[in-house]
This record gives sequence, structure tokens and C-alpha cells, in this order.
Amino acid sequence: MNSLRIGMLGLGSALAGFALAGCFAAQPLPECSVQYSSAGLGVTPYYVQLTKIDGTGSCANLTSMQMGTQRSRLPPAQGTTNPTNGSFTVHYRASMLQDMWNGLYFTADTDPSNDCSSGEDCDTCVASGDPHVVNVCMAVPDPVYRVDPNDPDGKNLVGAGTMPQFPTNGVCAIADFKGSEQNFQEEVVDLIDGGTQTFPAITVKTEWTNFEVLSTSKAPGTVWRAKLKYTEGNCVANYDAFAFWPNVHCEGDTQEMADEVCNPEANLNGQCFPETGGAATVSTDGGCETGFIYMQPRVSGSGINPEFKPKCDMAEGVCKPTVSWDDLKQ
Repeated sequence: MNSLRIGMLGLGSALAGFALAGCFAAQPLPECSVQYSSAGLGVTPYYVQLTKIDGTGSCANLTSMQMGTQRSRLPPAQGTTNPTNGSFTVHYRASMLQDMWNGLYFTADTDPSNDCSSGEDCDTCVASGDPHVVNVCMAVPDPVYRVDPNDPDGKNLVGAGTMPQFPTNGVCAIADFKGSEQNFQEEVVDLIDGGTQTFPAITVKTEWTNFEVLSTSKAPGTVWRAKLKYTEGNCVANYDAFAFWPNVHCEGDTQEMADEVCNPEANLNGQCFPETGGAATVSTDGGCETGFIYMQPRVSGSGINPEFKPKCDMAEGVCKPTVSWDDLKQ
């Protein structure tokens, strides 16, 4: 009886040991990834900060852009669960070419008579540009729809590169980049105010190198950096790019209020911010004393990774990380 009891205890201990070993077994590396973007589904693109390295002309004055990305891989072969190719293909579309293609980059004419942004009758301001918009409280641009006759469907607006399946030291380096390019034809536009304006043919393209995506617990595919060579006609400029996701808009009467918009944490009470800036106090009754500005409570955060320690860049109206690439890589 004692021998049986000891044997059963030994078996129980062995099973417990196997169970514990299973619980604490080494976990596989997370796969490399990028954040999926879809304007139609309300998923924002990356916000890309651009720092000029060199270049002159209008294309060398960029400070930011937006870029949507997707990741894909060939499916497993029939009868197996192993992927045909362990690496991924990353697809991207940069806002500069996309906006130009949609007519949002160039404008043929801006009618100052339609600018009532500073007037008091903004509710009744009628603009003549877009027939679908009757009340526009701003100057009205007339868009120029650019066309590449050799790429009428805009397929070359999408670039691509190869991403490894797993990171190396927390970094996924994208190689074999195919840039995005459009050779726009000349456009002659009839202006609403009379006359025409000619936009000459122009080549626009983006070329990427040193493209690295972070794949760490702090930033799982939501931060990347790269070198960008941007060409617009005869103008060529080189930039350092630093991108992060999500792209969250922010504004406020004070820097402190704007920073609160970027706060990743929920705030279940209203807050009273001093009009001159400074720390806020909690308001439980929905009101504030004279000299304070009331901010509505929130039941959720901004959606930004708390590791970013975000603050509002009030000049650009975007919540930006205050930590560096190296901080997030650790």
C-alpha cells in the first residue's frame, strides 16, 4: 500500500513537472508585422516625420507625410501548413503621390471671393468650387486630377518590399524595395473664374532605403524609420523618416489641454485647465471656476501606445512620441 502510494505520488509529481515545464517553455519569436491601414474602415495610416538631409526646391520643404501599409504572404501549399515563403511582402502607398493623383496636391485656382473663414456669416457662406458642398468657410481650391497614361489604374502608386518572417534584435529590415512612381501627363484646366491654367508633365516618385520596422513588446510593428529619396520633376530631396501609428489629431486652448487629448489613459471625470496653462484639477460637477477651461471626461484613452509618452505638436496638430527609436528598441 505504501509502495503504491509512493508510486502514485511520484507519477503526480512527474506530471506536475511536465505541466510546469510546458507553462514556462520558451515562446516563439513574434513575427514581423506592419500596421494595416484602411481609410474605408477608419484605420489611420502612419504619420511620417520628415527631416531634410539635402535638396533644394519645393520638394525639399516637406515636414511630414502619411503612409498606408499592408502585409501579405503566399498561402500554404495544398496538403501542408508550411507557408510557401517564410518572408512577407509589405505594400505601401505614400500620401504625396496619392494626393497628387487625387487632385489634392496641385490646385488650379483659389477664389478669394469664396473665403469667408474670418467672417461672421459662415453658416451661409456658399462656395462655387465643389457642387456637392454648399457651405465652405474657406478659400475654395479647384482640384487638378493628374493622370499617368501608362498607368491609368494607378497600380504604380503602390510600392513593395520584402520583410523577413522574424526580427533580428527586435528589428525587421525591409529589403528589395520597389518604389512608387507616376509620370503625370500635361493638364490644361478651365478655371471657374475664366481662362485656363497649364500644368506641365511631371514625374513624381518615392525611393526607400534603410527601412527598419521595430518588432518589440514596446512597439510591435507600430514604429519604423527609413531614408527617403523624393523626386518631383527636376527637384530631388533626401529625408530621414520616422513613422509611428496611430495618427491622432490633437488641439486645445493650452499646451496642457492639447497634451491631455494625447493621453493614452481614460479620464472618467472632467478637468479644469487654467487659461494660462498649467496642471488641471478634477471637476465632478461639470463646471469650473472663473479662469479655468473645462474639458469633457473620456471613457477611453487616445489609442496611442503609452510607451510613446505622447505630447501634442500644436503646430501640426498631431500627437507625437517624446521617446526615441533607441528607447523603444530596448
